[in-house]
Amino acid sequence: APTARTAGMATTGSTANAGTDTSPCDVDGAGGQVFYSFSIPATSRATFAVRRTGMQNVVARVLDSCTATTCAANAQTTMTADTVNVVAANTTGAARTVIVAGASLSQMADGMFTITPTVIPLAPNSGCATPSTLTGMTVMGNTNGGAVPMTTCSSFNSGPQLFYSFTIPGNSSATFTATPTGMPAWSPFVRVFADCASAATCLTTGTGPAGMPSQAFFDNRTAMARTVVVSVGSSNATNGGAFTLTGTTMTLPPAPANATCAMPTTLTLPTTGLAGTTVGAFEQ
Repeated sequence: APTARTAGMATTGSTANAGTDTSPCDVDGAGGQVFYSFSIPATSRATFAVRRTGMQNVVARVLDSCTATTCAANAQTTMTADTVNVVAANTTGAARTVIVAGASLSQMADGMFTITPTVIPLAPNSGCATPSTLTGMTVMGNTNGGAVPMTTCSSFNSGPQLFYSFTIPGNSSATFTATPTGMPAWSPFVRVFADCASAATCLTTGTGPAGMPSQAFFDNRTAMARTVVVSVGSSNATNGGAFTLTGTTMTLPPAPANATCAMPTTLTLPTTGLAGTTVGAFEQ
């Protein structure tokens, strides 16, 4: 049976004499494995800091239950990174118990480690279904209050994120600028979705160098106003922090007559220089 753990308390673990790993994820960790249970309070996020204390690297996993066929999160230590964080969020109104496993990367050596859980409350806009309204004013956020990490549109940017709704006037271009304010320097990843039902794909994305603003751009070429969902996340569970977010709009110039494939400009012989411009043209 898994050992129950308490937030804020470091637990020392060892895979010595443990059973063979049969985990459904991160099969590199094929050595012995031991299990712990942890109760995440309602609307909170738990981070499990797993630190390797011996020479053998270990794998940390979070499972929804002992019978889970997939992992909610997983990570493994390396010789240059002796601590990894695995994250699980509870977006429900009741406490949720998860299973945390520590396993050796080798069947020939035992893994020794510590697990330290910490809990923080989720931000009200940690889910796509409850975005904060973004207007022309700058808002402040912190990815540490985000819930479930997302790899949509970029598998390299999988940290927690916060969600915002923004209305773009007809025939207007929107610019979303997320500026990191926390230290150490990190790089926000901005995603724009048509709506929560379409969150499996992005309308556009944007990022920038660590410590610098990240921008995403989207044009509303229709005559009607359009509301989109914008998220700001970090690249992984171990970085991120405070940021500011602004959404600005600008009226688009009229599109040229041949801005669509259905309305091409006819080229005729003899060939002569035909002036063209992409000003106001649709994005590809």
